[in-house]
Formats: sequence, structure tokens, C-alpha cells
Amino acid sequence: MKSPDFTISPISFQIDFESTDADFKKLNGLFEHKSLDGKLISNGNYFSNVKTGNWDYYFYDQNVKATFSYDGYGVITSEYYYDLRRNEPFSDEFILKAEDGSYEERKIKDGVRNGTTRYKDAEDKTIKKESYKDGVLKE
Repeated sequence: MKSPDFTISPISFQIDFESTDADFKKLNGLFEHKSLDGKLISNGNYFSNVKTGNWDYYFYDQNVKATFSYDGYGVITSEYYYDLRRNEPFSDEFILKAEDGSYEERKIKDGVRNGTTRYKDAEDKTIKKESYKDGVLKE
């Protein structure tokens, strides 16, 4: 366990930060995550380790930028999808992958969810379905 008074080096900051005990670190302010080749993967603001405001996520393999709006508690309150290639609202199927191998198939029309979202496990089995109309979850 590293103590909170370790020396900060710009070269090793990310590795040092990630290996520091969670009790000693707090994310506040602008956050940018970039790939090794310098492409922006995500950016937004944290307040006391909680995502707030608008966050942009770039899915270059699908040519999509997704913008999620977070409330003060880290809960997504709205989402919007933009086609990076065409410079217009995204309309097509969008796949959101999780680290555990599960994923979501989202139907998007004019930048918002419209149609069925399927939640699937790592074996491609549908776990849950939700229906959306113009970005609003149907009940």
C-alpha cells in the first residue's frame, strides 16, 4: 500500500495513481482518457469520484461519439449518439461492450435510442430487453 505522500512524477503518474490505495485518492475536475496513439477515448468531469455533467465516449470502431449526461450522483440522465464519419446524428445498431464480455445491442435513430435494446451475456444469450421510443424507455 502506498501512502498519500508519494512523489508525483509526470512520467509515472498514472501507474502511481492506479496503484495507490483508494482511500487516499479522489478524482475531481476534468478527466481525459487517451489511447497510446493519442486518440481521445473519453472525457468529462468528476466531483468527489463521481461523474457529473456531460461525458463524451468515442467508439472509433463504430464511428460513434456517445454523449452521456450524469446527475450529481453518477446516474445517466440522458444520452445522445453522433456519427463521426457523416457529421450527423447516428442512426443504426450500436454495440456497447463490457469488460466481462457481456454487451448491449442498442437500436439508435436520429441520435437517440429507438427500438429494442438487448442485454446479452458473454455467451450471446439475451438476458434482458428494453423498448425505447424517441429516447424514452417504454414501460
